[in-house]
Amino acid sequence: MERLTPSYKLYHKALLEIMIHYFKVNDVDTREPQAGNPTDAIKGLDRRLISLIKQQEKEQLRRIKGELVLITKKFYAFDDEAEDLGKGRDHL
Repeated sequence: MERLTPSYKLYHKALLEIMIHYFKVNDVDTREPQAGNPTDAIKGLDRRLISLIKQQEKEQLRRIKGELVLITKKFYAFDDEAEDLGKGRDHL
């Protein structure tokens, strides 16, 4: 307390009140060991995010890519047909 109060520019009582409020709001019991390491929690979130991205890739992006390939093929086929029609008119 002696070191913390000057760094927060608070009196002992005010700092203690803030600490108690923090523990109540965040549902922290200081008598129990900390359940998880923040680094582990971040790694878990990272794994979940990567899993979500892979799942979206499987379900959405691959289907969209397939549809784009199909559209592109149809466009080029249509473009080739238009060029052939244009060449036929030049010969008349």
